Amino acid sequence: MMNEKKSIIIICDSDKNVGLGHYSRSIALKNIIKKNFKNIKVSIIVISNQKKFFAKKIKRVTFYNLNKNISKIIDIQKPTHCFFNLSPKFEKTRFKNFIKVFTDKKIKLIAIDNLFAYKKLLNHIWVPNIFLNSKYKNNFKFSYGWNRILIDERKIVSQKRDNSLLIITGGTDKYNLYKKIPPLLERFFDNPINIRWVIGPFAKKPKIGNTKHNWYLYNKPSNLRKIYSKSSVAFVLFGVSFFEIVNYSIPCSVFSPKNKEDRSLEDEIGKKFYISNNLKFVIKNLFKKLQNIKKENFKAKKLAKLIDFKKRDVYIKKII
Repeated sequence: MMNEKKSIIIICDSDKNVGLGHYSRSIALKNIIKKNFKNIKVSIIVISNQKKFFAKKIKRVTFYNLNKNISKIIDIQKPTHCFFNLSPKFEKTRFKNFIKVFTDKKIKLIAIDNLFAYKKLLNHIWVPNIFLNSKYKNNFKFSYGWNRILIDERKIVSQKRDNSLLIITGGTDKYNLYKKIPPLLERFFDNPINIRWVIGPFAKKPKIGNTKHNWYLYNKPSNLRKIYSKSSVAFVLFGVSFFEIVNYSIPCSVFSPKNKEDRSLEDEIGKKFYISNNLKFVIKNLFKKLQNIKKENFKAKKLAKLIDFKKRDVYIKKII
């Protein structure tokens, strides 16, 4: 552990369009910092007009008088570091004006998976992903890879996995998977199975209709560990949840809607995992995985080791 007296703020945004990915990564980042440093105050500031979904200890500011309110927080907390964990939407529409708050202040500025266009104004850019465009790879300000993934390290829950399929569609489900997936499950899964569907805070309940399966719906669950721990295979939309599923050694099939991700990133994921833009193909692949569950479990346990938390701890000490 290290003992430098520092103050860190993590700024993220979240709403029904952005989802909760940046917020959950901010929670993970705070946990990583607190794990590796003593006596460092870490505060999360969520920019959102939503009043729900955030922990009581989290500071929330609205878009109204945003710069003024953030300036007040900086004056009070006097942070030595600021992490920007912001959405592409915020970057395009607000960041050019927002960065003025930090002008001439002695604060180390670190971006999380964004703000590439502002790299000259930043001290570092942390890319919590396994792909980085080649034009940035040799830039010392950028860092990425399996040892940079921003999730909480798995806490093992001893629980037997049943014959179940886990569905993770994200915090918003902006691709309307709530009505597209259920009929495909009825079509391609002949025998009854347990379906565990995690409903994000901005998402709708799945349209189940007539079904032969056993459905378990989890509406904004506070603890995903138990749900993950008893799930046999998982459908996951590519994003933060994908890496969480990998970490829990759950065989998964990954859905990546067209134009959502860089094609080179999809190719990189496809080297070790099944990923497709075609929803039907993803569901059919999940059926195959359940049919060969022993083989898939063995493979998933090996793949979980790709995420290197020890090297990530070394990394966090270097950039703070």
